[in-house]
Amino acid sequence: MDPYIEELLAQRAHRAAMELTWELHDALREKRDRGAKLTASEQATLHYCIVSTGDGEGIEYALRESKASIGITAEFAAERGLKETAGILADAAIGKPYSKPVSFSAGMPGNMKPLDVPMGKWGATDVVLSLLEEDLDEAIVDFVKEHAEDFDLHAPAAVAEKNKRDELVSKLAMAKAAVVLMDELLSHRNPRIRALLREDERRGKATDWLELPVQHRSSGAAKPKLIEQLRKQYGPAANDLLDLYRKHNGCDLFIVQDNPGFMFVPIESWPAHLERVLDWAHNVTWNDEPDEIPDYLESSIPFGWIDGDSERWILVTQGPHAGRVMLSDSDVIEDEPRFQSIGEVVASLTLDTRRVVGCGGYVSYDKRGKEGGSYYPEEYVHD
Repeated sequence: MDPYIEELLAQRAHRAAMELTWELHDALREKRDRGAKLTASEQATLHYCIVSTGDGEGIEYALRESKASIGITAEFAAERGLKETAGILADAAIGKPYSKPVSFSAGMPGNMKPLDVPMGKWGATDVVLSLLEEDLDEAIVDFVKEHAEDFDLHAPAAVAEKNKRDELVSKLAMAKAAVVLMDELLSHRNPRIRALLREDERRGKATDWLELPVQHRSSGAAKPKLIEQLRKQYGPAANDLLDLYRKHNGCDLFIVQDNPGFMFVPIESWPAHLERVLDWAHNVTWNDEPDEIPDYLESSIPFGWIDGDSERWILVTQGPHAGRVMLSDSDVIEDEPRFQSIGEVVASLTLDTRRVVGCGGYVSYDKRGKEGGSYYPEEYVHD
């Protein structure tokens, strides 16, 4: 079996089928654009992915990219028993949009608000396809599994780049303790953030980038007695974090015009941040199912945050994820750690800055460096 396809299929246990089809779409397009010939199964999968992902635009994209893909995917959906999907796509293939009245709403129980159906000829079609209980993405991944021997692909360039960064981060985190990595970050000479203009405004020129000087500040050491008390409270899973806090009881990092891009929370503020995490879990995420809240959330340490974000970066201290780092809502919902250790978080601050400071898009700058512009943190450099 093709190593890339084998690895992709192995991720099915913890990644949504939709994520896998988006990645497949990129891998297949890149192979095609290199001038390499697609196998029959690869070409079929590309047709299906063009329609399934819509590249974020829906049917309009499929019509522009490959009109034939719509009818081909309609036939595939019918073969897989996806009757509603097949019918809607068969109509779209002959230029007929979804014609029945469509409305939808969102909100909390008792406070639902109607949402506008996207405008344009294919707006209702795209909405209905996205809301069907039939899963075209799962069917596509099934097809790839069934025909795995007919695939010869490489990871998309963006995925290969991410894998390389992940490997560098992991190696650095294993080579040096988190406190050492933080010491090095705080001592960097002439540190700068390189921010990139949002995608729809880029022109492929030097002006797409903005380089800004940043500062890093430590709040100083925590009291040794407090650190020892916390070691007893949280156990071995917190040792690396507490070693860091023994020297740096909170840090404001990537400061631009007095606004930190990422903050390590002082120990004295952990309870307030944990209260915020638990309040959100009980009253928002698991409002109707409090028994579904993972046990490890209450014993976690909310060590980091980005101003404006409702989530906190937590170190899990108990259970199967002990010692790992998660975002307090999105990662906990998926039960999937974001980093394997606190060391990986600190290593990422220098080697993969956008993964931390750029997480969620809460940090951005204008051309003068003020918050709220269209330039988003992409890289970190220093002398």
